[in-house]
Amino acid sequence: MFTSLVSTARALKSDQRGISALEYGLLAGLIAVVLIGVLSTFAGDVKNLFNNVDNGVTGAAATVT
Repeated sequence: MFTSLVSTARALKSDQRGISALEYGLLAGLIAVVLIGVLSTFAGDVKNLFNNVDNGVTGAAATVT
């Protein structure tokens, strides 16, 4: 029984199929963390940009009518 367990452990140790999935998962997690950091840093600037565009469009529409 012990030899069967050891041979199974050696076979699993040399199996590389799950490694790429793990790497893709770690990469996706890292990208998510970076995106959250960037978006939280620039959230105020983006909000101000859209408010300025909204005010410009509203002001332009008011002068046309």
